[in-house]
Amino acid sequence: MKVEAVMFANEAAIDNGLLVIQGGGWEHIDTPGYFPMGITGYVAGILTLGEDQHGSLLPVLLQVFDDSGQVEGFRASIIANGTRPKTVQGVPYRTPFAISFMTVASGPTVMKARLSDEGTELAVISVAIRGGAPDTPPADM
Repeated sequence: MKVEAVMFANEAAIDNGLLVIQGGGWEHIDTPGYFPMGITGYVAGILTLGEDQHGSLLPVLLQVFDDSGQVEGFRASIIANGTRPKTVQGVPYRTPFAISFMTVASGPTVMKARLSDEGTELAVISVAIRGGAPDTPPADM
């Protein structure tokens, strides 16, 4: 299994076997208020399955996190369904996915989303969380 495309998005869904996205491709999230802030969205994209995976049900794990401890970790999983009609040679089996997530950021950071298949990393994407005011005034005030 490989990831052909992956992104953060405001909204995502699968409609008649196709991926539908609104507000995809985040580079940053700006907060006009105070931290902590809630963050909701989707990790969406396209998985491609190998010929040997045709007819299989394959687990995919999503982890949302950051390296500095500012983002509350989030985990979800889906099943990539390889049970579908055969394709022609040279065209992979494509499986769209849209996984909703919800987390909390305590301060500015780089939030990441990792997709993995039974311990094998498939993709990692990132988005900057910027702005906001601290949740307490500076000590010198």
